[in-house]
Order: sequence, then C-alpha cells, then structure tokens
Amino acid sequence: MTDDDEIAALEKLVNVDNTKTWSHEKDWDIFSQHWYFHTDEETEYPYELETAVPSGLWGPAQLEPTLGKILVTQGYANLYHRIKLGFSLGTKERSTVAKRSVMVTGQPGTGKSVSLWYLATRLLQEFRDEPLVVVYGKPEGLALD
Repeated sequence: MTDDDEIAALEKLVNVDNTKTWSHEKDWDIFSQHWYFHTDEETEYPYELETAVPSGLWGPAQLEPTLGKILVTQGYANLYHRIKLGFSLGTKERSTVAKRSVMVTGQPGTGKSVSLWYLATRLLQEFRDEPLVVVYGKPEGLALD
C-alpha cells in the first residue's frame, strides 16, 4: 500500500457515516471537559482510573463491567509514551493524515477499547489545543490492508 493509498483509506475512515462514530456532542463535551481541566497523577502501576465517561455510554464504550473505571497498567503508559515519541520525532511530512494517525489493532479481548480511553484521557490533558478524532470500529465496505 502506497502513502497515497493509506491517506485515502484513512480519510475515508474519518469521513464515512458510521453509526459507531461518537461525534462532537454533549457526552463528548462532558468527557473532554473533565480531562481538559483534570490532571491524572501517575502513581505506581497498576492503578484505577475513573474515566469520566457518562454512565449512559458505559455499554458502547465497553466500560459497563467496570462502572466506567479502567485499570491502568505500565503497558498503557508505555503505549502512550511510544505514540508521543513517534510524533515528536517527525518532520513536516508527518502533517498528512496518514502520518499523524495511530491505528490500534488486535485480537478480540486484548484491551484495545479500554486502552483507547486511557490514551484519550492523556491526550486531552496534554494536548488541549489539538483535535482528537476517535473512529471506533470498522465502517461497512471499508477494506484496510
């Protein structure tokens, strides 16, 4: 897959009408505003983190079994630091959609959805002026190689 193909696939993913996409709405505002003005003080791992995801969304967010809380492990912190480092090492070419994106993949049950909430809380705290786009699930008809 060429860079142009990657960019086209990601732009299609971000722009597609997807029922699982959580657009800018009141629930997102509640979540994001909490983290814009709250600092998650890292302690020893593992530790429990209250996500501030509204309780009505715990089911779709896969946080219902834990009542909106996640157990933050050293692995989540390492993932965040690796993503942050990857973007900081970039050049001006990284401004394209494909070069400024992260795709998290894995087998069912490996913690992708839960790690997404941890990454979102950290990104909202640290990069308040940067847009955060989260696309959850694979839209129908989109082929990613």
